[in-house]
Amino acid sequence: MSHCGDTIAQIAQRWLPPYSPSLNLIERLRGHLKRTILANVLFKPLKNLIAVFHKGIARINGHRERMGFMFNHKTPRKKTA
Repeated sequence: MSHCGDTIAQIAQRWLPPYSPSLNLIERLRGHLKRTILANVLFKPLKNLIAVFHKGIARINGHRERMGFMFNHKTPRKKTA
């Protein structure tokens, strides 16, 4: 650690819960797709599911303004007694 010099004092360690889907962007994306394009649909052949999934990703790919559900997320706060 001697090679780190003075920068070691600037590093802060943050512990996350073992499973924290609200902090994981891919979990938010998966949840969004489940609520929107995959909701209440039974896909008989797997290729139909894959095609709809690709279509849903294509709708938001490259459009950050459409992805506000991922970036404008507020972490739920614990209720105090």
